Amino acid sequence: MEETGYCLCCGANVPYHLVESFGRKEFICGYCGFILHVDEFPSVAE
Repeated sequence: MEETGYCLCCGANVPYHLVESFGRKEFICGYCGFILHVDEFPSVAE
């Protein structure tokens, strides 16, 4: 079963792509490319 999330732009539950870059995870709509959700990675203190 494919993961889905609600897209405000499409107005429906849609499949999404997960992109990890620049210290965060972006959940992107598989249809229009709208960002559904962003998770920030915890910063690493040196």
